[in-house]
Amino acid sequence: MGKIAILLKSGNYTDFMTMSMIVSGAVVSDMDVIVFAMNDSVWGLLKENCYHNTTIHSNFIDFAHTVSNSLNEGKVKPWWELMEEIKELGNVKLVVCALVAELGGFEKEDFIDLVDEIAGVAYFAGEAESADVVLTI
Repeated sequence: MGKIAILLKSGNYTDFMTMSMIVSGAVVSDMDVIVFAMNDSVWGLLKENCYHNTTIHSNFIDFAHTVSNSLNEGKVKPWWELMEEIKELGNVKLVVCALVAELGGFEKEDFIDLVDEIAGVAYFAGEAESADVVLTI
């Protein structure tokens, strides 16, 4: 068993999808996962934004249309539904950056239920130091 630490800095729906797929693969590989959200991604985790942030950004319009259509037709689950299932199967923590939350005036209850806690960058640095893999999205 290993550990993967992911720094999620983008609020782009496509990046949230990427994160959830990487987390899924890590859990299937019996890895512990820590996702630390900062910058734009913090806004993407707010209850008021999360479920409406489904615009696919891509340099390739066909890709954006294909993914959007797949989501609308139920062929692909939204990232938050995939994360709900993944968190039931493995040790996954989703942590919001304390500084960004403070700047926005956000409390834990402002975020979707997938968020486990709010913590500082030093928390992530410690988790990343002991991780086998560290990724930035």
